[in-house]
Amino acid sequence: NTGKSFVVTDLALHMALGMRWQERDVERGAVIYVAAEGSYGITNRVVAFRKDRQISGSLPFFIHDRAINLFDDDETVQRVIDTIRVTERNDQRVQLLVIDTLSRVMAGGDENTVKDMQQVVDACDQIRNETGVHICLVHNETGVHVMLVHHTGKDASKGARGSSALRASTDTEIEIDRDDNNIITAKVTKQRDLEVAGQMACALRVVELGKNPRGKAVTSCVVEPREASRTAKRPKSPRSANAKICFEALTNAMPELGTARRINDQTVKSCLIEEWYAQVRPVLTMDARHKRQAFDRSVNSLSANRFIGVNNEVVWIED
Repeated sequence: NTGKSFVVTDLALHMALGMRWQERDVERGAVIYVAAEGSYGITNRVVAFRKDRQISGSLPFFIHDRAINLFDDDETVQRVIDTIRVTERNDQRVQLLVIDTLSRVMAGGDENTVKDMQQVVDACDQIRNETGVHICLVHNETGVHVMLVHHTGKDASKGARGSSALRASTDTEIEIDRDDNNIITAKVTKQRDLEVAGQMACALRVVELGKNPRGKAVTSCVVEPREASRTAKRPKSPRSANAKICFEALTNAMPELGTARRINDQTVKSCLIEEWYAQVRPVLTMDARHKRQAFDRSVNSLSANRFIGVNNEVVWIED
């Protein structure tokens, strides 16, 4: 209940229209939205968006309002690919495929198992790789962008729920949270080849769509941008025990491992993430096969809460 589906729908509709989103340019194209969870809500969200912005006429935004199975079902994966190809013949290039949510498209699979999660990741890779109509040399893209909407676990500071195979395969990860004032914040917590940076804030505004047969108002919400807090204080200390261990190890190792590097027009003392992990691995107390997963989640948490900065494979301690 953080508002992630509203934010994702808002972004996707802006892409379908070619409208700037949160002061950022978008690459216009058709969107296919697989509403595998809470499918009744997606239609109302689209109607509210259209009504609020007075948008009429056709829109290259296509909804599949039931679950599909991307786990152990090659036929379904091929149907998704074929749907994208047919859409591109009849409309414009499909830029975005939204899967909402991941847990509802891996029927029979265990999201906590590396093998099962990797099978869904492989299905997403197949969709992306086999829908490329051209190769963009600038962005190195070969097909539709696949966006997975997923839940965090009970401890949100540990990041996405389930196997770490998902995060390891993710190019960009955005964490969405909502505070006590109902301000929704979307923070970039992983970028494969770019700096882990970027924060957007918004709120939901209720829009009345009409009346139901009993005369009661039918409503949905639209997303309104808000100014992201630039002065919000980070927590006094890392949230989880593992994050505390990792941060302490980095702090202790930085005087010896740290090298001055030029990052974002600033010179910072930094080290490689793998050098940091080599310091952390001996002091983590869980089974050896789970140490990397615990470390990756700690990096996610420490970066999201601005204890560290991460750029590609380099890490530094934030002031």
